[in-house]
Amino acid sequence: MNIAITSEDGKSVTASAETCQHFLVYEIGAGKILNKHILSITKSDTLGKSDIIHENHPLDGVRVLISAGIGKRVGKRLKMIGVTPFVTDESSPDEAIAHYLKGDLFVEPVGLHREHHFHMLKDEKNYIPAAGTRPLHAIK
Repeated sequence: MNIAITSEDGKSVTASAETCQHFLVYEIGAGKILNKHILSITKSDTLGKSDIIHENHPLDGVRVLISAGIGKRVGKRLKMIGVTPFVTDESSPDEAIAHYLKGDLFVEPVGLHREHHFHMLKDEKNYIPAAGTRPLHAIK
């Protein structure tokens, strides 16, 4: 399974999945990271501009997208093609993947960004837990 993380600088989880042109793509197998590479896409292929439902999109094969911010429109489009969107306040991509593999990332309502995350922690009923997840408090 492939997991993409929005990361414009290749070192941190960045917001605005809609305009992101650089992703860290992790290949996961047997609960471990098998491979990690940087994927750069053109501005016309960004999630906010392109029709990600078409074949041969650069993010084809990704099943999970983790970002510090995913808008409603893109979140819905991702779900339509079988990609589960996650919003995290974790700044390290490797830590975000570790949390995902441990099962303590939650699928947040689409349309959230990292700056709204802290306020949402107070109201966990707004979270939709992914299968096998634990409380979100584990995410720093």
